[in-house]
Amino acid sequence: MLHDAYGLVGNKNAPTVGQLLERINPGAFLADLAQSLRGLASNALFVAIYVAFLFSAQSNFPKKLDALFPDPDARARAAAISASMRHAMGTYLWVQTFTGAITAVGCYITMKLVGLDQALFWAFVIFLLGYVPTIGPLIGTLFPVLFALVQFPNYWQPAIIFAGVGFWQFSIGNFMVPRMQGDSMNLSTLVVILTLSLWGAIWGLPGMFLSAPLTVMLMIILAQFKSTRPVAVLLSQDGHPEKGLKRTPQPGL
Repeated sequence: MLHDAYGLVGNKNAPTVGQLLERINPGAFLADLAQSLRGLASNALFVAIYVAFLFSAQSNFPKKLDALFPDPDARARAAAISASMRHAMGTYLWVQTFTGAITAVGCYITMKLVGLDQALFWAFVIFLLGYVPTIGPLIGTLFPVLFALVQFPNYWQPAIIFAGVGFWQFSIGNFMVPRMQGDSMNLSTLVVILTLSLWGAIWGLPGMFLSAPLTVMLMIILAQFKSTRPVAVLLSQDGHPEKGLKRTPQPGL
């Protein structure tokens, strides 16, 4: 592959695999990989502990809500905001799971017909990356294509995999997902990309997976106060942050 790539630009002095490995320093790479895996396992343990405490505290939440908002109207508005956030986040996760499964099945059939090894594994990777907005489908398309370039001696098989996987990602992501989500997200595309970087910097990979629902939750809360409503308007796609949300109260809480 290196020889062919260098030949396209008229250069015959392609580096060998050994030379590349010396530059990459595989020992340092494996050490970083082991450290990352250890951090991932540690974070997973803490997440499990946090979730257990959240479930145990859930039963007392209605009593806390009554104590926080003695006024019945204020309590009703707070409950409506909570319902809006649950609706938006639940819709997002359900739609991403359903469409991600369809995309993974379509990509699996395409890769299997071409003869790509470990097609089921790559389909699972595509399904997981479907939860990452914008860049997830792009990475999910790139990985199996790179693997195909290594597996096959010719380039037409990777080209077919790129076209097939890209077709499923593009068609489902641009036609099915918006119709199923409706207005439950209503986030600007630029905001989605920026918040993906923001939540990723704060919480790493889990933050990237949850960037969209967390931003929707933030937008709903900001829309309820007159002082922060302009920020919610900027975050929204069409300037109406309450659009499509269930039982969202008017601003001014």
